Amino acid sequence: MAPVAVVDKSSRPSLSQGEVEVILKQAGIEENSPDAFHGRGGISMVVAVAVFSSLAGLLMGLDIGYIAGVKTMDSFSEGLLHEEKIKDTQDSLITMIFGVGAAVAAFPPVMDCCVSKLGRKGAVIFGGLVFCLGAALQALAPQPKDPKDPKAINMAMMLLGRIIAGFSVGLLSGNAPVYTSEIAPPALRGALVTGFQFAITVGIMIAFLLALVLEDVEKPYGGWRWVIAAQIAPGIMLVIGGIFMPGSPRYLVQQGTRTAWAWG
Repeated sequence: MAPVAVVDKSSRPSLSQGEVEVILKQAGIEENSPDAFHGRGGISMVVAVAVFSSLAGLLMGLDIGYIAGVKTMDSFSEGLLHEEKIKDTQDSLITMIFGVGAAVAAFPPVMDCCVSKLGRKGAVIFGGLVFCLGAALQALAPQPKDPKDPKAINMAMMLLGRIIAGFSVGLLSGNAPVYTSEIAPPALRGALVTGFQFAITVGIMIAFLLALVLEDVEKPYGGWRWVIAAQIAPGIMLVIGGIFMPGSPRYLVQQGTRTAWAWG
């Protein structure tokens, strides 16, 4: 199938068919390639892209699933509220504000800005970085030394981390599956994109298991902190893996040769 340039004529000049073919060829994508997967790396690159996108799904599942187990831990009440029972309003706020961050990231103008500036792959990498920041803020929320210490600071840092993590999930959910579909050959596109949803469910399961295993851990740090901090590992893997992934053909064509090489 011949490559097609989708270009916003109001913001940049149109590319000729020859220019499109040159850009795609530089990225290792050729129309008449004997390789069934029409690109540099063949099936191994396609599988690598699918695994990369599945890491984004895993992060989503971890972030969705961990909070229910964490809020019931004694170490959470001790570490964040100085052994006070969590109030209904606090419980609701901690849960709800995650969705606020996700909604902001998924808001069309915000999503369009990120994709236009970074491309699909770049948006996924950025989402991984934001995710790590959000998880770190939650895991490092300060513990009050005595009952007189202000708890508002501890809760504010927790909420800030939650909304940042939610923002990352909004970015990842809107870009990772699309990135896979733009890279994958038509014959495998459905199966590979489905792996993203599978990774979400696996992430939820792992989050519950982590909360179960670490529930009684209190020293040197509460188990709830370890549950949250463990999410940073796949986040770092997502960021590092993204460096070696190719840019999607659509983004390469839209941005032109120079930017294509920068991200591809």
